Amino acid sequence: MNDDSRKGADGLKKEEVQRILSVLGTEGVLDTLLCIREYEWMTASEIAKQMDTHIATAVKRLGGLYEIGKIGRASCRERV
Repeated sequence: MNDDSRKGADGLKKEEVQRILSVLGTEGVLDTLLCIREYEWMTASEIAKQMDTHIATAVKRLGGLYEIGKIGRASCRERV
């Protein structure tokens, strides 16, 4: 019996694990995670500049990481 809706020992469904692995396996996503890990928060523009990539690419990678719960969203605020 193959029931994909069952949860494993970690409490995640098979589909959730597949989605997490899919996002983390996407080109550049792990590098993005390592880049932002060193900072309290960064904008997509800052990440794009740091990684020498297009801002749309940075936004896409950040969206995937947010979707799987690896990063949160900071409120926009003026930096001093």
